[in-house]
Amino acid sequence: MNLLRLIARWMGVVALFVVPLCLPFSAAAQDRTEGAYERAEVLRVESQTQQVNSSTTQQVRAYHVRFLSGGLRGQEHTIFDDVGTNPYQIRPEVGSKIVVSLQPGAADQQWNFYIESFDRRAALIALVVVFVLMLVLLAGWQGVKVAASIGISLLLIA
Repeated sequence: MNLLRLIARWMGVVALFVVPLCLPFSAAAQDRTEGAYERAEVLRVESQTQQVNSSTTQQVRAYHVRFLSGGLRGQEHTIFDDVGTNPYQIRPEVGSKIVVSLQPGAADQQWNFYIESFDRRAALIALVVVFVLMLVLLAGWQGVKVAASIGISLLLIA
C-alpha cells in the first residue's frame, strides 16, 4: 500500500511538471522581435547562379524544405545557401532532417530562413533510452529510482 502511494505521488509530481512542457509552442505565436528554431525536411536541392553585382556572380544552393514543427508545419519554403546564410557550410541531402533558424523579416508575417544544423533528436532519444535501460539492468529497482530522480531534476531545471 505504501508503494502505491509513493508511485501515485511521483506520478503527480511528474505530471505537474511535464504537462506545461507539452503545451503547443510555435514560431507564429512568438513575439515577432525574436527568432525561433523549427525542424524541417529537405525535399529538393538545386544549384543556381545568383547575380551579386554587374560583374560578379556566385553559386548558391536552393534547399526546398517542408517544415515539420511549429506554426509553419506542413508549409514548403526555399532556403538559399551561401557563405552569409550558412557559415558552417552544412550540406544536407534530400531527405535530411534539419533545424532551421527563423528570423523576422521586413514585412509582417515574413520570415528569413537559415540552416542551423542537422536534427539530432532521434539519436539523443536513443542515447537516453540506452542510458535508462543500463541503469535499470545494472541497478534494478534502485536504477528506476535514480532514473526518475534524474528526470525530475531535469524537469525542474528546464
